[in-house]
Amino acid sequence: MSFYASLRQDIHEEEKAFCKTSPSNDLTPINNKYPLEEDQIEELQEAFGMFVGDSSDGKLSSREFKACLRALGYEITRKDVEKCFLEIGKDTSQQITLDEFFTIVTPRVKPRNSKEEIMKIFRLFDEDNTGKISFKNLRKIAKDLGEDISDAELKDLISEADRDNDGLITADDFYRVMSKDCNDPLVDFDSDSD
Repeated sequence: MSFYASLRQDIHEEEKAFCKTSPSNDLTPINNKYPLEEDQIEELQEAFGMFVGDSSDGKLSSREFKACLRALGYEITRKDVEKCFLEIGKDTSQQITLDEFFTIVTPRVKPRNSKEEIMKIFRLFDEDNTGKISFKNLRKIAKDLGEDISDAELKDLISEADRDNDGLITADDFYRVMSKDCNDPLVDFDSDSD
């Protein structure tokens, strides 16, 4: 498995950690046109189940809903909870079912590997805020992810992504590599290269 493929797998863990501290991770619906991925569905079901707790009715109160969304990394206020409940025709004195929870949350879940998500990860990797990922940055990321990669392999990875051959990975380079469809056999054939 290549470093970039491994990185794609680890990107979701980094994103979760980043989302928990990101003030921009609000509850504004993004009109999600994409179906949730299986791991996203499982994460939402687990969170719902954890906050329903021992409740025999299988529903969340508005207080439990707020705690659940905060655990998922959303910054949410009491007013946000009121708006969310109103979307499904309820007030905060009522409880919501799992289906109602999904009705509220699904439009707000960002699709995996969205440009915004990938750029958040890029900014995490660009620790020195230069707008580019250097060999030094990549070495640290590989170490942090527990990848045992030689300097020569890291240089090859940079060369694979680096379009302007300056030895650095730009945001555009990073996005292009990270958004590749690994199931597409033609993914490595670029229209602008031989």
